[in-house]
Amino acid sequence: MLLNQLPDGTTSQNEKYFLLSDVEPLDYELRQRLRREKLDLVLTRHQFERTDRTFHRGCLYCRDYRSETRPEYISHLYTKHFLLLGKPEHLVFVDELIDIVQDKLNQLLCLFCEKLFKDRPTLKEHMRKKGHKRINPDNHFYDRFFLVNYRLKQKPEYVPIAQRKEESRVFASDSDSDSDWSDWNGEEQTTTCLFCTHAETSIDRLKQHMQEKHKFNFDQTVVGMNFYQRVKVVNFIRRQMYIRKCIACGEQYQDYDSLCKHLEEADHFLLDKETSAWDHPEYFFPTYEDDQFLCHLEEVENEKDDTMQEEGSVVISESVNASINLDAESLSLENFRL
Repeated sequence: MLLNQLPDGTTSQNEKYFLLSDVEPLDYELRQRLRREKLDLVLTRHQFERTDRTFHRGCLYCRDYRSETRPEYISHLYTKHFLLLGKPEHLVFVDELIDIVQDKLNQLLCLFCEKLFKDRPTLKEHMRKKGHKRINPDNHFYDRFFLVNYRLKQKPEYVPIAQRKEESRVFASDSDSDSDWSDWNGEEQTTTCLFCTHAETSIDRLKQHMQEKHKFNFDQTVVGMNFYQRVKVVNFIRRQMYIRKCIACGEQYQDYDSLCKHLEEADHFLLDKETSAWDHPEYFFPTYEDDQFLCHLEEVENEKDDTMQEEGSVVISESVNASINLDAESLSLENFRL
């Protein structure tokens, strides 16, 4: 590459420069090879961290907890302390990530906004109220801890300008004819059973499955409950099944099969409404991300309201703010201890 100036800006004719850019085939191949080598290294490390059982480290909050694997440790931070670092299967260099998180907490820095606080209780309260018990996705400092950032980038295919103009013209001419989307069906979301891995695209079929397979009538269980109470019921059952506890008696089991055997033999596929073990503010938060079961609760509420109106009943809307305020007043540092 020839330029008419020196690096310091002085004018000089035909100065030769060597260009480093992936538009050069040799440069592009070299970059891709280095990326592949880096990816191999990262995947090897990721596989080791997923299977290594010599990992021993105390929890950042409850000092008596010890885990044998890194995925268990990351899951514990989320399920017990609501600290979201990411899904274990998506993380790499976990030891370094935990060191950084621990160092920030020791310095009384918020993980998300990185503000400095005067003491640990104030930091805990801030992170809980602001929803800052997670990593800031816009902070690129943490990019190296996520596998998705190591994927290889494909070289874009060159398309001539004339061809691009022609494609744009054709698309513009066809846009009016394609305006009718009435026959278009998007990908249907599946909803998973509260007790097993069975999934259905129809919530009615899923409820029928739970009634036939598990003898659990969801509609009958939540009858008379408002929307927020039903949310807590779903999240409570999800949480109990995840931590291997009976939803009726609260007995702990070592594995999923033992829990299911107990539920069937003791006929404990039911919710004890008298103890109200499910009626706590912590169950406002979903156990699983994007739980589709929660999306259908409002539909049930609307159907119930329509039925009452058809029967000529007077429907008095509940004070949502009052319900939320009552639950919010019961929140404490004990319920959401970091």
